[in-house]
Amino acid sequence: MKSTKLLDKEKLHKVYLLITNKDKSTMNEVHFDQMKREIINRWKKIKEIDSATNMSYSNHAVPSKQP
Repeated sequence: MKSTKLLDKEKLHKVYLLITNKDKSTMNEVHFDQMKREIINRWKKIKEIDSATNMSYSNHAVPSKQP
């Protein structure tokens, strides 16, 4: 169980670094829960922008077709 949590934390760290463009050395300054919140907030913003521009994230970011 602990190994699964460690893997999840490592994945979260990687995603967080990719999304925020932060340096790996700053990771010790950011709490795990804060990382999760920031990622969720950024994802919500992406979804809001996509819905405003008729984009969808089914499998790929492609414009939805208008009838």
